[in-house]
Amino acid sequence: CLSVSRFHDLFREVTGITPHQFLLQSRLEQAAHYLTSTALPISEVSYRTGFSSQSALTNALRKYRGTTPAKLRFGDSVA
Repeated sequence: CLSVSRFHDLFREVTGITPHQFLLQSRLEQAAHYLTSTALPISEVSYRTGFSSQSALTNALRKYRGTTPAKLRFGDSVA
């Protein structure tokens, strides 16, 4: 029984982040888990975590975590 804007405001008040930021962080955490613990192709990881493409996952990781899927998977030795 909340409007969208009221839910947004309450969510941000309680968590300190917006619902969108929360979902993005959750998806990036799951992607990082898949990349470090499985041999799934990056395209499959992006699909399983709700990104529209491998490029979208790469861009989000670069923007919010300062890394790429390959660097997560193989460590910082990959350029």
